[in-house]
Amino acid sequence: MRTRKTELVLASVNALNRIEKSNIKGAFNNRNQEGISMPSQPALAAIPVQRALFVIGSIGLAIGMVTILVPAWAYSSNHDFSLFTTYISDFGVASGWPQAIYTAGMLIAAPIRYLFLFLLLTQLVHLGASHRFRSSMLVIGTFVLLGSIGTAAVPYSLHLPTHKASALLYFFGTVALQLSLVVQEWRLRLPALLPLSSIAVVAFYFVFAALLALVGKVDGIDRATPVPWEWLCFVALMVWLGAHTAILGASQRKQA
Repeated sequence: MRTRKTELVLASVNALNRIEKSNIKGAFNNRNQEGISMPSQPALAAIPVQRALFVIGSIGLAIGMVTILVPAWAYSSNHDFSLFTTYISDFGVASGWPQAIYTAGMLIAAPIRYLFLFLLLTQLVHLGASHRFRSSMLVIGTFVLLGSIGTAAVPYSLHLPTHKASALLYFFGTVALQLSLVVQEWRLRLPALLPLSSIAVVAFYFVFAALLALVGKVDGIDRATPVPWEWLCFVALMVWLGAHTAILGASQRKQA
């Protein structure tokens, strides 16, 4: 009788052991399956970058428009305004609202644009660009940022050499940055509007910076010569910012 009971107990213990082993094996297999699905995580991790790209790009576009168009309207009420004779930086030396809005907007926009650049480069890395490319572009972007801040913080009425040097650093730095983006966007076969908008920025920025550097040094190039090109630079930059925000941000946001 005791032997029979002992056999029943042993059988029960063995059954419990088999069930426990089966559960452990099932859990292990589930973990393996989760490990196999890990490669899909980078795509999911990129979604916040795309959304941030859209949001920051939209904010930068709005600030850029307000920073230039509102001071232009305020400036025109008390000064002679023309797209052929009025520099954008003239707003920074005009007293009252034009100066306040322009200077504040430029200083606020500078770090926002740098953040947009970081997000843009991160998205390009996700699409196939190298990490080295991103690092080098961020270095160039730092010089562009410093030039932009210097141009706004030091108006030409305060110290012309510093203002002009900052402007040249900003414009020529942007040319170098955009040229690299053109090459990378063509290589990655992104929508044609992206590299084409970058080419437009390169062309207008280079012409303006070259003319600005030659003012007073070459016959026929006076103070007003570069002015229309600066306004074309502004338009080209807004188109570039809008295109990259819409294509690399908004369309991906819908997919998310």
